Amino acid sequence: MAEDGGPDRVEVALFDLNEMLTGIVTGILEGEPDVHVVALLRSRGSLLAVAAGARFDVAIVGGEHPAVDGALRELLFDRPRLRALAIGGDGAETALYELRPNRTPLGELSAARLLEAIRRGRAEVGT
Repeated sequence: MAEDGGPDRVEVALFDLNEMLTGIVTGILEGEPDVHVVALLRSRGSLLAVAAGARFDVAIVGGEHPAVDGALRELLFDRPRLRALAIGGDGAETALYELRPNRTPLGELSAARLLEAIRRGRAEVGT
């Protein structure tokens, strides 16, 4: 088990997820000792403000379609190691965005896909 704030811990911020997806995502993450939700906001509007004051490795954002908007794009460029997991409104479409720029289609949201996408970056950078 990762120690609080240790190198193996993945810090996650949730933005603009509807109530159903918030429940699903937090339910999946709360049982994972190496994943910690550090921010939960109902709007993307505060994404950059929260990012300035909080450290997180993964931003999970909701919306009608999993897409990168201006604020999320700016955040990805400001924080090159950040990964953004975009989830469509009903969870049927999910995509992982990285600065590279890269979009990896992940298909329908599932617990396994969510955790794999969250942990993916840590394995790639060897932390």
